[in-house]
Amino acid sequence: MLALGYTFSRERTTQQQLYDQVAQLQRQMNQLATTTTTSSVDIAPQEHRFLPTKEEQDERSLTCACETPSGFTYASDFGVIGDATADDTLALQAAIDSASANDSGGIVVIPKGTFRIFEPLIVPAGVTLQGQGYGDSPLAISFDAGASTIAYCGTDYAVKLAGHAASLRDLAVYDWPYGTDCENIQAAGGVLVEADAALVESVIVSNIFIYFFLGGPALSLVAKNSAGIAFGNYQNVRIRHAKQGISLQAEESSFVNSNSFLAGGMSGGGFEVGVIAQGPGACNDNKFYGMFIEPPDTTLTHVYVSGAKTNVKFHDVRLEATSKSLDKPIVIIDDSSYGNVMNGLLGH
Repeated sequence: MLALGYTFSRERTTQQQLYDQVAQLQRQMNQLATTTTTSSVDIAPQEHRFLPTKEEQDERSLTCACETPSGFTYASDFGVIGDATADDTLALQAAIDSASANDSGGIVVIPKGTFRIFEPLIVPAGVTLQGQGYGDSPLAISFDAGASTIAYCGTDYAVKLAGHAASLRDLAVYDWPYGTDCENIQAAGGVLVEADAALVESVIVSNIFIYFFLGGPALSLVAKNSAGIAFGNYQNVRIRHAKQGISLQAEESSFVNSNSFLAGGMSGGGFEVGVIAQGPGACNDNKFYGMFIEPPDTTLTHVYVSGAKTNVKFHDVRLEATSKSLDKPIVIIDDSSYGNVMNGLLGH
């Protein structure tokens, strides 16, 4: 191997020279094939596919009229404003719908700003909603740090992921409490992954800050009507102030399983429960790695598991309840549940 390497370095043959030499050799083989005979029986010419020379490549590049898809859908092209005052619902959904219809790239890029919406954003299969990050604080919404914030004013979920490989990345989702039109309205929840009589796989939620959803779950996975949610990946989801942190629910004949939750965690006030997993369907083998669940207190418990087909797998998860009474548990697992795994640090 050393000798071959030495010979190659001595010859100093350029890549383009080799390319042209191969093309010339292939032409000679074509000519030879057209003049060769055996026993007075003609051999049909064997055409060899040959590589174009550099000159031919240049000529082709001048005559090729190619259309290259943009790769991104920019929400700004659809009229979003992001000034925390305007209604950006229709403009944002139009950008998402364009990506879904393959009229533009499948990644919808949201600029920095605070985008008020009054209806849930529906992110269908194969579409990614991509922001500029959630700012410079994991404890509160930053309005002046180049962040992208979805500010929801309504009674439904703020964002719904509704198909295979739907994705949400690098932004904040906020139950918006400001203004006379929003101050007395409470959302049902933050981000919903829902499967209704269908299978939803490979959803990705990454680097998301879900803030102030005191009326329901910050992040919810719900399967119903013989449906399933599986193989999703939820990375660095930061939850602050919520009624429920992460809710996993499988109705009868449905399943929510084999989803992974990596890093991130939840803190703050207003919590009824941190993580809740419940049947009666198969809600099992959902794994949590390196997370923290540390509301000072919860009205029910930090982790609640219910159902004969339900379990959770916690690996290196920190559970902390600094203000919870010592006579109240921070983990409740119903007698019917089996196969649970929990390791990490528990503080009470």
